[in-house]
Amino acid sequence: YKHHKYVFMTDSFTIRAALRDDLEHLRAISTTADTNKGDGDYLQRSLDEQDKGHRQYFILRHGQEYVGSVILNKAPRYKYFRHENIPEIQDLLVMPDHRRRGYGYALVAHCEDTARQAGYNLMGLGVGLTAGFGAAQRLYVKMGYQPDGFGLVYDRRSVAAGSYVQADDHLNLMMIKEL
Repeated sequence: YKHHKYVFMTDSFTIRAALRDDLEHLRAISTTADTNKGDGDYLQRSLDEQDKGHRQYFILRHGQEYVGSVILNKAPRYKYFRHENIPEIQDLLVMPDHRRRGYGYALVAHCEDTARQAGYNLMGLGVGLTAGFGAAQRLYVKMGYQPDGFGLVYDRRSVAAGSYVQADDHLNLMMIKEL
């Protein structure tokens, strides 16, 4: 593969920075990937944060079809990541009929390369704990991510022992990796 500052290319796909013109593609990816992030407000806010330099939003195209996206958040809400200046990979999405082709791996690797080039030494992410996140859990472990050692979080806040929380998309295990 070739990796340039903003584009990751192979013979079969391209990863580049998402643009405002990509809003409909990002919405289609989010909706098709069965997330609640497909609403225009969240996507618009993410692009606004990219304009401010707090996030980098990447989109993956295979041929003429947009099939995946990911956010590299340089200003995460999770207290440990924010305190230690660890960027966070968020909202890794690959359309269901394009999964198991290496696109998720490529999007994560692109975020890692981007962070490394920006001078970061660690990368963080949060992964859901329900079965729907099984593929992501396996991918992250395979790529070298390990739990950060602070236990579960709900909506990026630590869950105290004995607490009751809902097992939904907000219940995560935070993970880190040396770059």
